[in-house]
Amino acid sequence: MIGEIESAIMAKLKAASESGYFGPAKLRGIESMSGKTPSEDDVKKALANAPCAWVSFLSASPTDNDFASQFESEAGFTVIMIDRHLGSGQQARQGTATTRGAYPLGEDAMRLLHGQQLGLDIAPLQCQAIRPIANDVIDGGQGSFVAVEFQTRYVVGLPSDAEIAAMANFETFHADWDIKPFIDPAPAAVPLATGAADATDTVILETLP
Repeated sequence: MIGEIESAIMAKLKAASESGYFGPAKLRGIESMSGKTPSEDDVKKALANAPCAWVSFLSASPTDNDFASQFESEAGFTVIMIDRHLGSGQQARQGTATTRGAYPLGEDAMRLLHGQQLGLDIAPLQCQAIRPIANDVIDGGQGSFVAVEFQTRYVVGLPSDAEIAAMANFETFHADWDIKPFIDPAPAAVPLATGAADATDTVILETLP
């Protein structure tokens, strides 16, 4: 479900951009990003492609640990709206007559996505916060990044007793190994695959009655 939600957010942003929702300057890129802190290269690429957006999954956790056949998961996502202006950081943040600005883009994203289910079986997205994340760090203060944080909930089904009972026990682990010859100096290419394994591992696990 996490990937489906992220993809649906990106599709919503793309459709809105193509319809002119974000103003005359369409988003020049909408990318899925990991939850890590953006690298300097990520920031430079985004500024060169501004206005644009990143969509990132933040986290998910059960809202109640007392469950039997299913549980509810609460998940967070961030939409980062990015813009730049060669004049100043303030113009990149607030916009001008010819540019939208990261602040207005962030508010646009909030209005667009808040309360939406995106055609999925999820609780409506709820905007939790809008905050700057990398203002005036790169490109001489000419870029602005605004994160719009959303939260939703969805149900995760657990396997039934019958499905669990039908699963075979994990009793045996076996591995065949091809070992590279110890040759000094090593040849440029050593074929490893042979008809017989150089070594094997077989582990029999203890199972409950």
